[in-house]
Amino acid sequence: MDRVYTNWADAYGNTRLTWYSYRTGADLPPFSTALSACCNPVVVNAVAGELQTFGSVPSTNPYALVKDSAVLQFGTGVGSLVGVIAPGFREALYLADNQTVDPAQPLVAALIAAVIALPLVDGAGNPATTYIGGLRQKRGY
Repeated sequence: MDRVYTNWADAYGNTRLTWYSYRTGADLPPFSTALSACCNPVVVNAVAGELQTFGSVPSTNPYALVKDSAVLQFGTGVGSLVGVIAPGFREALYLADNQTVDPAQPLVAALIAAVIALPLVDGAGNPATTYIGGLRQKRGY
């Protein structure tokens, strides 16, 4: 099992570190691209064996703070959970309640497919096989 650590930054100077475990030798870029497409903050750097630095400008869209995230849950074949934290999740990717992630949105569907294709794994190395759901999560402001 391999792990990628990602450092996110929003337009207000806030940062958040997330990490994900995935199957050794899997193709990481499709997952990273799909996750970034769903998030307003930008990736400052990511470490998955080697340091990668990105240079785009953070968004000022609504929900752009790294403290305001979506948490997507996936199930494995043995009943354990694998979570994906998506900092500054785009407002348009929530359902009308602004709390529930809308899996019908193309960007979200691409992220779900990327998680399963990678696959991300739980602590025991069991791969994520099904999307369960996603909710908005706020950390202290």
